[in-house]
Amino acid sequence: MTVIVINKTFSGKEIKSKKGEVIEVQLEENPTTGYIWKIQSINDKHLHLIEDKFEKADNGVGSGGIKTFRLENISEGSSELQIVLSNSWENDPVETFKVTIES
Repeated sequence: MTVIVINKTFSGKEIKSKKGEVIEVQLEENPTTGYIWKIQSINDKHLHLIEDKFEKADNGVGSGGIKTFRLENISEGSSELQIVLSNSWENDPVETFKVTIES
């Protein structure tokens, strides 16, 4: 299985992917601040969320790490994936990650 790994530097870009490939989005996150990455929009006819996990960078109290979204390309087409960094007490995200997936 082919895995395409992307990070924050890919925001605003177009990603080429084939049906059956996995796209892994890795974004820095520190949930102890209350801000977490969440998928805001996804075309579930084109992309299927396989996994949503957070891994701490170290064992220090309050340390950040990497939030990983694993998505499988399940059909041919084009779709926009939008992931936002926000907290539960504010309406507007503080950061937006957006890519277009083409297959």
